Amino acid sequence: MAVLATYAGVLRNGWVLLDDPEYVFANPHVNRGLTSEGVRWFLHAPHVGNWHPLTSLVHMLNVEAFGLHAAGHHAVSVALHALTAVLLALALARLTGGWWKSLLVAGLFALHPLRVNRWHGRLSSRT
Repeated sequence: MAVLATYAGVLRNGWVLLDDPEYVFANPHVNRGLTSEGVRWFLHAPHVGNWHPLTSLVHMLNVEAFGLHAAGHHAVSVALHALTAVLLALALARLTGGWWKSLLVAGLFALHPLRVNRWHGRLSSRT
């Protein structure tokens, strides 16, 4: 819940102009949503210098669900980050046996100031 409350503000932000054009809205393989041509592309071609088919698939599924409205894409990112923090806490607790210490580490991961950057809006477009 803390992650969702902390990151709720990103839903008002537009695209991040640092890499979102190449990854999503200006990429013709992605910005059409999930297509057979797009699937062939992300399985066989590097994307912005890297090969990461799962990232490309998620971007295409986000376009299918939300179109090119940045808020939906950001909401998925926040949900995935919250899920990652929960999974980290569970994994650490299982590995170490220390539930409260594991929660602390996962909380620091989830809410550390490097994760909650306040300058995000300055790099974003309102599209």
